[in-house]
Amino acid sequence: MRPRLAVVVTAILVASRGLSASCPFCGPVGPTLSEQAAEADVVALGQWSEAQPRSENQPGWTRFQIVQVAKSPPEVVQAGESATVPTYLEGRPGNLFLLMAAARPDIAWDDPRPVSETGYQYVVQAPSIETPRTKRLEFFLKFLEYPDPLVAEDAYAEFAKAPYADVAALRDRFSREKLREWLNDADLPSARRGLYGLLLGLCGLADDSALLAEAIFAADDGYRPGLDGLIGGYLLLTGEEGLRRLEREKIANLKSPAGDLFAVMSALRFFWSDASDRIHPERLRAAMRRMLERPAATELAVADLARWKDWSVMDRVVGLYDSAAFVDSAHQRSTRRSVIRYLLSAIEDADVASDASPSPAHVGAARRHLANLRERDPKLVAQVERFHQSPAP
Repeated sequence: MRPRLAVVVTAILVASRGLSASCPFCGPVGPTLSEQAAEADVVALGQWSEAQPRSENQPGWTRFQIVQVAKSPPEVVQAGESATVPTYLEGRPGNLFLLMAAARPDIAWDDPRPVSETGYQYVVQAPSIETPRTKRLEFFLKFLEYPDPLVAEDAYAEFAKAPYADVAALRDRFSREKLREWLNDADLPSARRGLYGLLLGLCGLADDSALLAEAIFAADDGYRPGLDGLIGGYLLLTGEEGLRRLEREKIANLKSPAGDLFAVMSALRFFWSDASDRIHPERLRAAMRRMLERPAATELAVADLARWKDWSVMDRVVGLYDSAAFVDSAHQRSTRRSVIRYLLSAIEDADVASDASPSPAHVGAARRHLANLRERDPKLVAQVERFHQSPAP
């Protein structure tokens, strides 16, 4: 996809979807095929005819025979015509490619993409981006783990971009049997495990938590993509009981790798923002406080506690300023910055009483702590104050 088109698509999506959060456990994905088709002026199916590699005297090119046209301004592209794309692509006569282009003022082709007949029909039949998102997801649900890799990857991307509320609305449509099968597949792309763990948590039964627990609590020192989604699904099924196990075996276990701690934190944030009806916010705060005991996670934990307006551990957070558990000087400096930001957030807490009333106790305490740090470390406090922004709730 050309950079210009990618930028335009991104702008359209931001404008049309506002600040809705996408799947909390899915990695970043680019524009989906339906989003690209919506932005393109031309969408067509072409057969590879011939190609010329780039030489010293001229750029490379590839010529296609247009087989079908799904979208085009009048008389710009028609079936039966040939189209020459200024990119050299190897192929054999008859190989199918998905062709998209902007046609204003002149036609400008995106990089063609190899496609099957099924893949092309998938693109053509996909609901428009103006269709309500839950209706769109109903269509793409049928194509998760579809045999055609292009289709399966794109269907996953549609779910990865969808807010949790829209995904959760389809919980009755998910197949727990298929989700269990996919999660047990050693060849499943690791990026998809987080989504499927979440979906199983939404639609699964109590005994499905055992499958998720087996993956979550398996001994593994390496980075495990999707672990946060598995934890999210596990907690949807087990609630506070599952959270207690995570505290024992992940947070309190000093052998737990940093990646596991970050995955637990990601799940806690998800429940705070999207599923606080399943685990009470104060219980989530309590679990996050325990992250202060783990040096690798303290900086992020302090930021989360500030965002969640947990001022009950202010003295403990300030104590981190002189912690002996810093990994190195960079870790010390970044953690100290997070402590200062925590205090600034406490002072700016939106729940502060009016000017005519006394300030809450945490505001006065934060001011005293900050004054002490400013006296000790004036340059660092000034730097943080200069760029500080109150964390979003």
